[in-house]
Amino acid sequence: MNPYRLPGADLSTVILPLKGLTDTQGRIARDLRVSLTDRCNLRCTYCMPAEGLPWLPSSDALTDSEVVRLLGVAVGLLGVRKLRFTGGEPLLRPGLAGIIAAASELRTDEGVAPTWR
Repeated sequence: MNPYRLPGADLSTVILPLKGLTDTQGRIARDLRVSLTDRCNLRCTYCMPAEGLPWLPSSDALTDSEVVRLLGVAVGLLGVRKLRFTGGEPLLRPGLAGIIAAASELRTDEGVAPTWR
């Protein structure tokens, strides 16, 4: 059993008047990139200054179950078909394996994958 599955979170019972995420040109967004952390253990010159950056307090970040719920809404109600996880360095997110497992159960057309910069 997936520890990140929300009890009673059956998206098929939610009815919203949505037809996907559309921009002002009428294009429908099918991809979703979710930043799982701002932390990174690298110091790439294009992304991280030598003196570093202050990290977001962990209490301000979404919990693993909140991320999974967001993904469920995006796929189940908004028509998202491709999920990408980014950051910082997504492998530094302690719950990454559980998030990917839960996202994989959503059966997106184009898959689930981490993305590195």
